[in-house]
Amino acid sequence: VLVDLQQAANLNKGEWRFGKSLVTYFITEKQNDKALHVASDYATRFPQNYIMGMLYIKTLQLEKQYAKAAQMLDKIKIIP
Repeated sequence: VLVDLQQAANLNKGEWRFGKSLVTYFITEKQNDKALHVASDYATRFPQNYIMGMLYIKTLQLEKQYAKAAQMLDKIKIIP
C-alpha cells in the first residue's frame, strides 16, 4: 500500500489528496514522525487547503509539539 501511495504522490504532485492518504497511512502505522514530515510538506504546498492544515496540526499534536499546533490553530482559516 505504501509504495502505491508514494508512487501516486510522485506521479501527480499537484494533488493534495495523495498527501492526505500518505499521512493517514503513517498515522495508522504509528509512524508519526513520517506523518509529520509529509503533512508539513503538503500543508506548505497547499496553504489554502484546510484539510491538509488540520491534518498537519493533528500530526504536530501526535509528536507532542503542542505550542506549534496551537500557533497553527490560530492561523488556520476553515470558514471564510
